[in-house]
Amino acid sequence: MLTTPPPSEEGAGREASTVSRERERLYVTPRGMVPVPGTKSVFGRGFFRRFHASKVAYVLLVFLAAGTALFLFGLAGTVGPDKEALREEADPAFFWGAMAFGGTLILFSLLMIQMAIIQEGDPDRPQRVGRSSEAEPWTWDHPWSKRWMKPDYGTDGSSVVLGRVVFFSIVALLNIAWLSGSWIFRGILILLDLFALLIVYDTLYKTYQVVRFRGPVVIWEEIPVFLGQALRGRIAFPRDVRATAPLRLTLRCVRDELVTHTTPTGPQHRIEPYAIYRETREIPLPGEPGSPLEHVDFSFDVPNDLPGTELNKVYWQVVADVPLPGPDLDAVFLAPVYQRSKDKK
Repeated sequence: MLTTPPPSEEGAGREASTVSRERERLYVTPRGMVPVPGTKSVFGRGFFRRFHASKVAYVLLVFLAAGTALFLFGLAGTVGPDKEALREEADPAFFWGAMAFGGTLILFSLLMIQMAIIQEGDPDRPQRVGRSSEAEPWTWDHPWSKRWMKPDYGTDGSSVVLGRVVFFSIVALLNIAWLSGSWIFRGILILLDLFALLIVYDTLYKTYQVVRFRGPVVIWEEIPVFLGQALRGRIAFPRDVRATAPLRLTLRCVRDELVTHTTPTGPQHRIEPYAIYRETREIPLPGEPGSPLEHVDFSFDVPNDLPGTELNKVYWQVVADVPLPGPDLDAVFLAPVYQRSKDKK
């Protein structure tokens, strides 16, 4: 359902907004996989304590040990002191393949351990205590600040980097099948390589944004904002940003849902984010197109018939898209929209 209400008197001078309540799949990281800002790296100090607290990480040690053994075996047949004796039993290319497969399995195991620890939660993260904390989750569930806050998904950089390294390693390993001569395998590899090129483009694009502009920040007027109230804030740009057209801001409510997919090996359950509400608005530029843009103020009227924030289940975000010469600048900010305790059923 799409609606385009007219601009209100309070919002005079801004473009009319477009509202949609159609359920839309979002291809972003589920909330449970996004580390809380300010938390330590999974593999940093306190790793063994977090590892011990995870229920799945110990199982993944089997795959890590298998990958390490396979990699060391390939290394022994490549540069080890007994490589000549080992090569009498197998082709040298076999040991290169063992190193590649073992290294990929090591990286994949580390990624799975990292994801398992993140999903388990950080033992140092503040927890709710008593009824007052239950009624005021914004005091403990996220490090909200009225000074400024970085874009959402910005704290899972190590997960993204390791995940992409694993993906590229698997693609490189599978490209060995190109030597098989089968055009069926080659056709699959071409599609996989094209997808890998898309990931490379996305990586370079985000790196370009960070190098050129660093990261924009959001400054919230009030924390929290309850359903039925106005969400107001300011997005500040730390470097010279010259927008070529009005900015596009979207307020959306996202719900992480457990979805079951039927596969040849049986049903698989995955957490997938879905937008259940979106309001998109164009914000006029404060000056002429191409002039420096330091900040932009915004205001959204939050509907009162939607769920409030319950992190790892439901959350609100403001998505900013700034048209620029070349690649546009985009950022996603977690919004402090909650439901009053007395309104909860």
